[in-house]
Amino acid sequence: MNEFERAATFQVVMEGGGSRPEFNTGGLLLDDPDSKPLTLRELKLAPEPKPIGNRHKPMHHYKWVLLLLACIKQFGLELIGLELGVRGDKAEKLFGVARVGAGRVQQLQGLIKPGEAEFSIGFRGANDGSMARMLSAAKLLMICSNLIMTGEILLKKRQTLRLNMEEELMMGLGHYVEHTLALDKNHKRAQALPLTDSEADAFFWRLFARKNGLPQRLMPVVQRNYTSL
Repeated sequence: MNEFERAATFQVVMEGGGSRPEFNTGGLLLDDPDSKPLTLRELKLAPEPKPIGNRHKPMHHYKWVLLLLACIKQFGLELIGLELGVRGDKAEKLFGVARVGAGRVQQLQGLIKPGEAEFSIGFRGANDGSMARMLSAAKLLMICSNLIMTGEILLKKRQTLRLNMEEELMMGLGHYVEHTLALDKNHKRAQALPLTDSEADAFFWRLFARKNGLPQRLMPVVQRNYTSL
């Protein structure tokens, strides 16, 4: 186990010498019968992926998550919550959401209150070459097993042969900070714009009606949350 893996394991799994439960972020939606949520410990037990060609070098999902969490820690962000899910008989596809706080990143001080998670980092990937490994960030983010992924895309890599994943992740987290600062400005600008109930209804309808849109069973939840504001 290298330095990054030790840092992530200490932060998420072994903190305090015992088992630390992972928090539900609310950003992961598993909407397929062959998908299921799982913990980091359970993810470690997933089958080792096998190459499907000379140019295919799959990374075990467990190592990918550990590397991401270690990069989050090294970058200075604070991990608040983690939610994981897989799809397929051999856990070929991985979906996850990490909620983060400002930690030691000075640019985010004041935007994210200490001890609170105001932004999310979403990630997904496949070991069988069916989809690229992707990283996204947003204030309200959703990762779904039907391949919906909201937020600004920070990283998208299908080929992992000769790829420095650590370098790519750190670069993506740098983009995340830039995205967060820009998002905060846009959020404040949007709060100043009036929105009628009719305009809100039309916006929500488009979310559910478009191809690969939100599952219709979430309509009551969206309506309830909107009317409670």
